[in-house]
Amino acid sequence: KFVLRIPENLDEKGAAPLLCAGITTWSPLSHWKVKKGDKVAEEVWVEMATALGAFLAGMVNMLNPDRIILAGGIAQAGEILFSTVRKTIKERAMRVLSETVEVVPAGLGNDSGIVSGAALVFQK
Repeated sequence: KFVLRIPENLDEKGAAPLLCAGITTWSPLSHWKVKKGDKVAEEVWVEMATALGAFLAGMVNMLNPDRIILAGGIAQAGEILFSTVRKTIKERAMRVLSETVEVVPAGLGNDSGIVSGAALVFQK
C-alpha cells in the first residue's frame, strides 16, 4: 500500500499542489482521510479542492457543461471535496453558467474508468 511521505522540509500545506498531480489516476490523498478535528488534513483537502475547482471553473466557462462527474479515488473524499469544488466554481465561473452546472460523484465509483474504457473497446 502506498504510504504518503512528505519531505521534512515541506509542510503539509505546501505538499497540496504536488499531490494534485496524481488526482487523475490514483491519488495518495484518497488514503489520507480527514478525521474529525484534523485541521492539517482538512486544509490540504480544501486547498487541493480549490485548485481543482478553479480549473473546472475555466472548463465551465469554455464548454458550458450541464454536469461535471468526478470519479476515482479523489471522489471518495466526500463532502469536503464536493462542497469546496462547487463553491469555487460558483465564485470563479460566469454566473449564468455556474448556476446550472452540477458537480457529482461517478455512479460506478472507482470502477467508472475501467467500465468506460471497456465500453469504448466494445463500441469499435
